[in-house]
Amino acid sequence: MTSREALTSACEAIRTEFLPAYIRLLDAIEGLSVECVVGDERFRVSGSGELVIGEIGVISPSAHVLCTRTAILALVDGDMSLLDAVKRGKLDICGDTKELLSLARAQRAFAEGAARVRQVEDILAQYRIGASEAS
Repeated sequence: MTSREALTSACEAIRTEFLPAYIRLLDAIEGLSVECVVGDERFRVSGSGELVIGEIGVISPSAHVLCTRTAILALVDGDMSLLDAVKRGKLDICGDTKELLSLARAQRAFAEGAARVRQVEDILAQYRIGASEAS
């Protein structure tokens, strides 16, 4: 399972099972276009009335996130904090202050939803399998 597939599946599960967190995620990402680079994978997350996780387009993104699958799993497992990930060069987030604050709100809404939706555990298990196969 790719990072894009995992994120798409997790967001759909949150939308279906815990709508309040999904609505907060939509509100936070509204108007943003975030280029995500996870290893060799590149995709865009944007919001304009709906959450879109798709191909990199021609419009310049308003923010960039660069990390690895290993870093994502370390963050999810609590083995590394966001600050530690940035300090260690495992996570790079670029954007202006307003966009970074919006991304932080989106991350909190996603984390709250993911923690409450049982299906996300299955998605994470599939993502781990993909991560172990990729290494």
